[in-house]
Amino acid sequence: MELKKLREMAIADAKEKLSVADEGRRIVSMFRQLGKIGQGISSLKDAIKENAGIPFEADEGIFSLESLRQKKLGELEKAVADFMPETSKVAGAILSAKLLEKAGSLKKLAEMPSSKIQLLGAEKALFRHLKENKSPPKHGAVSMHESVTTAENKGKAARQLANAISKAVKVDYYRKR
Repeated sequence: MELKKLREMAIADAKEKLSVADEGRRIVSMFRQLGKIGQGISSLKDAIKENAGIPFEADEGIFSLESLRQKKLGELEKAVADFMPETSKVAGAILSAKLLEKAGSLKKLAEMPSSKIQLLGAEKALFRHLKENKSPPKHGAVSMHESVTTAENKGKAARQLANAISKAVKVDYYRKR
């Protein structure tokens, strides 16, 4: 009897872990879709600039892609706010999704030190530093946050933001467990 109860508990725990992983993958997929829509808009605008005589349908295409992007952005913001509420408050939906994508999962992101979170997205610059003795990167994806872009000392602001994100991610992850 005890073995049956233990088995049921293990199955329930495994299902819960899978649902958390699925939600993380869904957010990453939504983030990538948003990026592809943005690339489509950019490509269409470039084509219009090159060929000034493109008919009115191209403008309609841009408008429909812009409205689709706004819709998907709203969905992403809601999904991130539900999945990572503390992190989305600190970093915003887009940066939270980008960090989740770079880390691979919420668990991996929660286990990262803030110094690694600070450099997520700066892999090329880091390897350039190691290979060619260039200056080390001070920030990666966190550089897109408003508090870093407007700061006088961007390295310090990136470090402080990464520290706050690290704490928020840990709260989100361990609260779900």
